[in-house]
Amino acid sequence: MTPDQAQDTAPSKIQSNSFSRLSFYQNCPFAAKLKYLNKIPEPARPPPALKRGQTVGEHANERGSRVHEAADDFINARRDDLVSELDRYKDEMNNVRFLVKANPDLIQTEQLWTSTQNWEPTDPKHDLTPWLRVIVDLLIFTDNDKTHARVIDFKTGKRYGNEVKHAQQTQLYQLAAFMRYPSLQSVTTELWYLDQKHGPAKNDFTRAQGERFRASWDRRMNEMCNDTEFKARPHEKSCMFCAYGLEEHSNKWVNKSGDCKLSLDKRDR
Repeated sequence: MTPDQAQDTAPSKIQSNSFSRLSFYQNCPFAAKLKYLNKIPEPARPPPALKRGQTVGEHANERGSRVHEAADDFINARRDDLVSELDRYKDEMNNVRFLVKANPDLIQTEQLWTSTQNWEPTDPKHDLTPWLRVIVDLLIFTDNDKTHARVIDFKTGKRYGNEVKHAQQTQLYQLAAFMRYPSLQSVTTELWYLDQKHGPAKNDFTRAQGERFRASWDRRMNEMCNDTEFKARPHEKSCMFCAYGLEEHSNKWVNKSGDCKLSLDKRDR
């Protein structure tokens, strides 16, 4: 399918939210349109320098998926060895594996949470276009009454430079947990940085604190799902790394008119 054909058949609005979609959209609505509505694949990029445990030709997303799958398999005793990326959290991983065996009702791994616009939980098997999708790597209830939970996300890649983005992600995840489980009175979010020497980043939220973020997330998600114009948001850094720019432009910075001259569906063919 050509970009023009994709343009003709694409729906007019983005129907479902997720943290990654919102982040991509807020960086540039026009790029989000190309990716999520027009379904134009991003061109393949050469892999960066190899990280610990990474194989030749393995891209960052592939590595992240492999590590997440390996963590889930270890916690649920489908494998007995830890991949090298998880070595720094060996004790924590063994503790979680023990908890799963001792009280599996208190542990959830690799969960897809879906919900309506009113944050009511839905069944992801049947709700193919939910208002919100959240994938939780690890949820641990710390008491039998399920009044407190740890929401844990495994992070491969950089910590520094991503502090704001990751803080926003924890805000959304703790809110999704409170909305999904009425018994929860407090939530601790934990980001386990697998490629960093420093320990996990933790934040504590009471229900009252956590629910204060709801209005902000409602506004952000409504903005994306109601957008029909998808104006480009040119910026020196984001345009430099935009996958939809022309390859011959080493620096894909465009003017600030909001009209992206380098995008695929505006390119002279």
